[in-house]
Amino acid sequence: MKKEFQAITIYLLSALFIVILGASTATAETYRLKIQSGYPRGDLSMELLKVFSDSAKKRSNGQVIIQVYAAPEIVEGGSAAVYEAVQRGTLDMAHQAGIFASGFAPIGDVEFGLPFAFEVKKGSTFIDSMGEIRDFYYKSGLVDLIRKEYAKNDLYWLDMHSYGYLYIYSRKNVTECSQIKNLKIASWGLQQIFHKKIAQAAVEISPEEMYMALKLGTVDAALYDVSAISGLHWDEVAPYWLESLGGDMIFGHIVVGQKQWNKLPKDIQEIINAAAKDYWDATVVEYDKMMRETQSQKLKRVTLDDACANSIKETGKTTWDDAAKADAASAKAVEIIRSWKR
Repeated sequence: MKKEFQAITIYLLSALFIVILGASTATAETYRLKIQSGYPRGDLSMELLKVFSDSAKKRSNGQVIIQVYAAPEIVEGGSAAVYEAVQRGTLDMAHQAGIFASGFAPIGDVEFGLPFAFEVKKGSTFIDSMGEIRDFYYKSGLVDLIRKEYAKNDLYWLDMHSYGYLYIYSRKNVTECSQIKNLKIASWGLQQIFHKKIAQAAVEISPEEMYMALKLGTVDAALYDVSAISGLHWDEVAPYWLESLGGDMIFGHIVVGQKQWNKLPKDIQEIINAAAKDYWDATVVEYDKMMRETQSQKLKRVTLDDACANSIKETGKTTWDDAAKADAASAKAVEIIRSWKR
């Protein structure tokens, strides 16, 4: 009798253990996601995606595993190809900027940053300005508007990140306004429209091909952030910083395939949202640090006279009207920014 009781007890305990083990296994499902940046290795925002991946893993106790790729490891970067790969399911997420999405979501040009829309105010710091601009994006309704436009293309706009200041890197030392008219500038989206108004030509070249394009003289100048110095070494072939043609703050995003996003449980979605905010914080801090450490050491700063600089700025602001003409959502986004700046 005693032996039968022990056998039954052992059997019940084993069954209970199996039930508990099964329950814990069920609650510990692993979610594996793939993200590719539109930028090559060496780009600061791309390298910082490790913060996003690590944060998601830590916050989920290992349930969320995000594999990070750079362009062109799965698909070409600096183009719509990254988004198309998400829509097909080849990737789960894309890391890039709205100027590369403007072909199917024109609001991406506004989202990236209208020319001369976001500048650090006098007496403020870069980090403080970033906080103020993020609050504006989220509280003004701009993010809601952006999300609606991406959703039309089966993409969930997850969050934004900072690229610091916009730089124009040049092979030539441009000291007069008249010299700008002879430049061939590599840029994208609305910035390309702006550059076509002030320069000889504006063309598209993928970031991973830009070093050689500058070295060979295919283009005279190119738009990018401080990563062009810190990781991509464009300063070796384009050492002049044309400050008057840029200087405003620019932004990127992470988007997730809508179908992939909808399949995730709410708690996992919240974890990924929190990890994306951690990524934003990291880009703000690291871009601020990198700009202070490298721009004065590795670039020859070129500042044009006030009349020329003001003329360039006024021309840049005419592109706001160009952006507003793209579609109704873009027009509303431009008006939100104009109202905020009044």
